[in-house]
Amino acid sequence: MASIARDKNGKRRILFVHPDGRRPAIHLGKVSQRTAEGIKFRVEQLLEAMNFNRPMEPDLVEWVKGLEPWLAKKLARVGLIPNPELKVVATLGAFLDDFTTRRIDVNPPRRRFGRKSCGT
Repeated sequence: MASIARDKNGKRRILFVHPDGRRPAIHLGKVSQRTAEGIKFRVEQLLEAMNFNRPMEPDLVEWVKGLEPWLAKKLARVGLIPNPELKVVATLGAFLDDFTTRRIDVNPPRRRFGRKSCGT
C-alpha cells in the first residue's frame, strides 16, 4: 500500500495512494531506514482504517496522540489524520490577572488593575 523512496541526497519519503485517488508523499528528511519503515507501517494502518471505514486500533490511536508536531503536521497535510490541536500554554501573567479578577476578598479598584498595581 505504501512504499519508501530514497532521494539522491539521502532523504526519505513515503509514497502512497490516498483513498480519494491522490498520490501524495510524506517527506521525512534524513531518517534511518528502520524509522522510515516504522512510519510506513503506521501509514498503512491509517490507510486501512480509512479504506474500510473502521475505527483505528487502540495502539494506533496512542501512536497518533504521541506524534512529534512535525510529523503530525505532515500526516495532517496529506489527510491521514485531523489537524493537530495546539496545546495551550498558561503564562504566569495571564494566571495572575485571572486570579485577581476572580477574587471576592479584594476590593474592586485592586481587582480592576490586577497585578499591575502592586509595583511589578
